[in-house]
Amino acid sequence: MPENDSLLFHWPGRSDRHPVVLMAHHDVVPAPPSTWHHEPFAGVLGEGMVHGRGTLDDKGALACLFDSVEDLIEAGHVPAQDIYLFSGADEETHGTGARLAAGWLQSHGVRPWLVSDEGGAIVEDMIPGARGAQAMVAVAEKGTVDLTLLATGRGGHSSVPVTGSAIERLADAVSRVCRHDPAVRLDRTVRSMVQSLDNLPDLSHLSDADVADRLRSMGPEMAALTATTMAVTRLSAGHADNVIADRATASVNVRLAPGDDVDTLVARLNDLLDDLGVDVHEVRGDPPSPSSPSHGPQWDLLQRAVAAIDPHLQVVPYLQSGSTDSRYFADFADAVHRFAPLRMSRRQRDSIHGIDEHVAIASLADGVSFYRALILGLPQR
Repeated sequence: MPENDSLLFHWPGRSDRHPVVLMAHHDVVPAPPSTWHHEPFAGVLGEGMVHGRGTLDDKGALACLFDSVEDLIEAGHVPAQDIYLFSGADEETHGTGARLAAGWLQSHGVRPWLVSDEGGAIVEDMIPGARGAQAMVAVAEKGTVDLTLLATGRGGHSSVPVTGSAIERLADAVSRVCRHDPAVRLDRTVRSMVQSLDNLPDLSHLSDADVADRLRSMGPEMAALTATTMAVTRLSAGHADNVIADRATASVNVRLAPGDDVDTLVARLNDLLDDLGVDVHEVRGDPPSPSSPSHGPQWDLLQRAVAAIDPHLQVVPYLQSGSTDSRYFADFADAVHRFAPLRMSRRQRDSIHGIDEHVAIASLADGVSFYRALILGLPQR
């Protein structure tokens, strides 16, 4: 890719009627070695695992994808449809590489029949009450918005405290944001998820508010699917211990539920903080993605590929709280599936962006089988 370390490859197929984009990313978040039991960038093998930053997010899936492609090329396979392989270099920051790749495809008249990116995984403990393991496939994702709360006021010497300082008012604002009870926004994707789990109680007759209450009782992962969420992630104020700061800021990361938008979010925050003299500014981000169908030929292909791992896995559509590079393709692709074909326990999911990230070697082998089945199963027309 020009001016970027991302990679975009074209593997010509026998037809270009239903082009496919298979993607992952090779950048990772930082990993302070002092907090890990293994060197995070050494790829340590042990206990049937590969230990290291990116094993789950997202180099593990990337390795599975490239391994399956190389095996098929070596065997002389020509895919039924054109395949574009994309590996992003900055998914964890700005996604510039994905934006460039999506722009290149559009400028060359390529409309993907299917985009497959990271997202959900094979889990057993994500949905309380669900029996067995599920392949959680995100068919939509929340929007991601970052903004700054800014409080300004009279500074001075700390020996003469002032009432209503910038830090005091910002602290009140942070408290309100953290305690804010958001309105329920239950997307149809979330209802599809609930209805597809036939061993859970039937919730189809319940109102959105009642379904949201049930999901919130299942833990934070499920609760996050029911509304727009806000999390304060950074605070900054002052330059000395004996100086009252005249400026204080808080960074807020927002995940917009489908049906919500940036303008409504800003208006809601202004109302919430109106009497504190705290401003909302530096608002930047993306809206929620369109939702892909959880039926039809692309979904059928996905189900067959998952069955190559385990025919007993239940494939479940859901709304993803996090953002992926696929958001830049969602507006012009026929379908976008966000699924990393790896088994992830709750402990492993907690290690993503945390410490001691690791993946089972056997799970990597399953991931190769998934991508191989996906490629071999492409439509022949």
